[in-house]
Amino acid sequence: MRASGSAQRNFGPMHLRQIKMLVPSIEVLERHSELLDSLFRQRQSNLKENDKLGEIRNSLLPRLLSGEVMADSIV
Repeated sequence: MRASGSAQRNFGPMHLRQIKMLVPSIEVLERHSELLDSLFRQRQSNLKENDKLGEIRNSLLPRLLSGEVMADSIV
C-alpha cells in the first residue's frame, strides 16, 4: 500500500485546511521582533566576549603554570 500527502496516514491536505491558527497582529509581531533583535545582539556580544576571554585564558594559563607569571600580579 502506498500512502501520499503526508507522513501521517489518513491525514492530508484536506485536514490541514481545517486547522485554525491564531495569527498575531502586526504590532505584536513588530514588538516580538524588537525584543528578539535585542536578545540576539546581546548574545552576539556575549559570544565575542567569551572568545576574547578564552584567548586571554589560553595565553595566560601556560605562563601561570610555568611560574613565569604570578597569579597575584595579574589582578
